Amino acid sequence: MRRSAEAQIDFNALKHNFQRVKQFAPNSKVMAVIKADAYGHGMLQCAKALHDADGFAVAAISEAVALRESGIAQPITVFQGFQNKQQLEQMQAMDLRPVIYQSWQVEMLEQQPLNNLSVWLKVNTGMNRLGVSTEQVLELWPRLKKITSIKELGLSSHFANADVPEDELNQQQIDKFNHLTEMLNAQTSMANSAGLISFPKIQGDWVRPGIMLYGSSPLQNKTATELDLKPVMQLQTRLIAVNQLNKGDAIGYGSLWRCPEDMT
Repeated sequence: MRRSAEAQIDFNALKHNFQRVKQFAPNSKVMAVIKADAYGHGMLQCAKALHDADGFAVAAISEAVALRESGIAQPITVFQGFQNKQQLEQMQAMDLRPVIYQSWQVEMLEQQPLNNLSVWLKVNTGMNRLGVSTEQVLELWPRLKKITSIKELGLSSHFANADVPEDELNQQQIDKFNHLTEMLNAQTSMANSAGLISFPKIQGDWVRPGIMLYGSSPLQNKTATELDLKPVMQLQTRLIAVNQLNKGDAIGYGSLWRCPEDMT
């Protein structure tokens, strides 16, 4: 029996939101974030709908493998990178782009025979979740540059509070990132959905839109409508009961809500 609740996905809305990304960041490549089954919208279907994206980003290697096996040819960045030699070999075989954020991963790259691998080095500028320190970048970057089989090397970071543009940490993170990129002359990627809208100067070579692709505002002070973003998912279901209750009747566990008047 079919469930009465269904999620309907509007791929035209997805494409519209992608074009909004291009309008906000016309000079950057777009790495569409489709991790976690494209935020529940269907990773493979969304990837095929976003055929104009310059690349994709996922969280785990299993997601990237599924995309490659389904014929997705664009560059695919894996945020969690590789955790062992076998994963590194698989990423190389499938032309996947790992994000590295620990010094031991650099050591593995130095020891493992490679062939034209693209790599992102992630720097922690204030998110304090993943990424090497700014001091470590200056030590690890020259080592990565010496690995001749790395065909592309980029520097990435991630905003902690970009959904609140006036938060002072945003500018601190931008300053740290810009200082490094100027020193290293690196390919860059820092701007998530909120960042690419609020901080055009940090859009860099690649922007990484996620939530805005699916029609939600990434900013606390602006609605999706104000940003001209369209909802991609719509939930539909059927009512199974309609009740008439009296003023003062309580509803549900704990009787936490009471009817202010006679009502349906």
